[in-house]
Amino acid sequence: MSIRHAGDHSSFLDGLVAFLQYSLIHIFLAALFFMGLLPFGFPINVGLFLIGMYFWSMYRPTILPFPLVLFYGILADSLYVNSIGFYTLIFLSIVGFIRWQRLRLANQIFIVHWGLFFILLILIALMKFLVAYLFMGTSLNFIQAVQEVFIAGLVFPFVNMLLFYQNRLISSS
Repeated sequence: MSIRHAGDHSSFLDGLVAFLQYSLIHIFLAALFFMGLLPFGFPINVGLFLIGMYFWSMYRPTILPFPLVLFYGILADSLYVNSIGFYTLIFLSIVGFIRWQRLRLANQIFIVHWGLFFILLILIALMKFLVAYLFMGTSLNFIQAVQEVFIAGLVFPFVNMLLFYQNRLISSS
């Protein structure tokens, strides 16, 4: 027979609340990932997921460990029909770079983050063109690539705001 202390129930409930909060974050990240597959009539691809990956790598890197980033990269490579390893390399590089520069970037104003995100999107688009040309012998639709960059870049403030409120929800408990 075990003796229960009054704190046992509250610690269990605290753990349950924390689990639900972190689960909400990962469900939202997965939703951002799979939204790129929906036929919206305009290209999104992985741009929405990149916003979440950028945010959590910056502010709470433990939420998005490298094995999970690797899993999302392999999943993106298989679902978005790119050369195997393309998105895996992109995702791991972005997360690694942001974690490396995290202390310098964390205290910057929002416009710096937005600009850096646009630069990352442009670099990814250029890498897509390069990979398509060198390894597949084809060229990509330039207009579609520009649309992907601008749509993800313009949606960045709104998705970032939702992620910010998720972060505050975790911090407040």
